[in-house]
Amino acid sequence: LMEEYNYDASNVGLVSQRMNVKDFKTITWTNIFKDLTLKEIGADGAMKQGSVSETEYNFSIDQFAREFSVDRKMIINDDLNALQRVFAGFGRGASVAEQRDFWTTFVDDGGSFYTASLQTPVLSIDALTTMFTVLRSNTDENGDPISVTGTTLIVPPSLETYANQLAKDLTVNETTAVGKPKPASNPHVGKFSVVVEPYLNSGNVAGGSSTAFYLQANNRDITSFVNLRLASQQEPVIRQEQLGVGKLGIATDCVYDFGSSQIDNKGIVKSDGSV
Repeated sequence: LMEEYNYDASNVGLVSQRMNVKDFKTITWTNIFKDLTLKEIGADGAMKQGSVSETEYNFSIDQFAREFSVDRKMIINDDLNALQRVFAGFGRGASVAEQRDFWTTFVDDGGSFYTASLQTPVLSIDALTTMFTVLRSNTDENGDPISVTGTTLIVPPSLETYANQLAKDLTVNETTAVGKPKPASNPHVGKFSVVVEPYLNSGNVAGGSSTAFYLQANNRDITSFVNLRLASQQEPVIRQEQLGVGKLGIATDCVYDFGSSQIDNKGIVKSDGSV
């Protein structure tokens, strides 16, 4: 089970922060903003009082499971260990369920998480320049810069080749408007890593797109998403037992408890790449 689970490639951990919860109840996570910026002391010598404010995020996990039963004859006839491979398939099934859940949350079809989403041209130097500028310009509750920069470019497979070129190539030959030459040097080389995520344009994720791309700040600087697990069960669990009286065979099921949630949208910017 775990071999199949770990073999199924997942980018969830690259773009989210792992968080453990103790049960299935709604969790309230509080982000505290501390306004302790030093102020000039007036003529009376009195210091101004600092303040704190809170932003609350609510999230929870749920149970996910699947069952599969086989009869006694099939078990006895299984001289090629086909059933072992079938049961191991629960591992990939657990990974697929977790990824579908997370990337549906990530894309946020019809939601309001990407308030700073952009209508930029297709992936290009100019589009990235705009996205880096938006992230750099984000401010805290006082209007002061929060000083984050994009470190991860997240793209669907259709943009993989050019995304890797923009990340690594010193020179890039892009189309220019008539009479407006463009430098061939790439100002963004070495600034970011590339995550290629097939679920971004998968039919199993509502709102997926083959043109949209995302620039995300480091999760240590600002958390955009959390990937939630039940603390007492970090991995999918497979169970197996004989069928009840009157039936011949075995029943197998797999149970996994997880969830995902959006946190701070100031750590990521989206471009639909449609202009």
